[in-house]
Amino acid sequence: MANGSPRRAVAAALGEFRVDFDPGNARAAEALEGWVQSGDVSCFVEANAAMSLGRVRSPRAVEILTPALARRAYMDVIRSRALDGLGASADESAYPIVEAAITRAASFQSRRAAVTALARLAEGTADSRRARERLEACLADPDFRVRMDAAMALVEIGDVRSIPAIERASAAELDGRAKRRFRNAIIQLREKGSGGEKLRKLGEEVERLRGESTRLRERLEKLEAQGPGPGTPPAPDASPAQSKRPRPGGHRAGRKPVTSRRR
Repeated sequence: MANGSPRRAVAAALGEFRVDFDPGNARAAEALEGWVQSGDVSCFVEANAAMSLGRVRSPRAVEILTPALARRAYMDVIRSRALDGLGASADESAYPIVEAAITRAASFQSRRAAVTALARLAEGTADSRRARERLEACLADPDFRVRMDAAMALVEIGDVRSIPAIERASAAELDGRAKRRFRNAIIQLREKGSGGEKLRKLGEEVERLRGESTRLRERLEKLEAQGPGPGTPPAPDASPAQSKRPRPGGHRAGRKPVTSRRR
């Protein structure tokens, strides 16, 4: 095909067939593995295949995508999408590879992809602190787009300890777009922090109520086991309900009702 657009669409669509969702999706992973290894006449098709290979969570994603980082292309698109794929792979072994890709010698396109991928790989893992410190350093990157992406990557990690670093970067920032992004990042981090604090307090309150409920239940069980005290009078028997006395002149007294006489 002379036009690579259909192949680009196919390469992107194959990324929806994640291996860990359905073992049958391994066919998509195998197709993408061969596609990335053999390359394509269109750098954009090859880039989409590299990104999709990581998205399908192929067990060979890191092995195949790492050599692709050395392929140069227009706007560094193959390297950038390969980094996106490594970030989507959820493979811990991809972390040092992505971290090493954040260098001043790399293009700003690949640096942008690397900071985003680093946050995706580190979120909720033991590497989150290490990634946070690395991304805070990227707030001083020479390119304002990398600085903005670094701020949003810190939001994805969700550590409120990043707020002072973002505030310092915002105070020194000259680009208005980056300043707005920094402000938004600070707001989102504070919201995440307040939400976490509320959840923590709610959990403490639940634990307190659970403890009180346990103590009350134990006291009630002790009281039931002791039985009634020696001086406690027995409960009176319920007296049978007395029938009401019929009113004089009524039907219950056996008297016939008075009827009007005919004249």
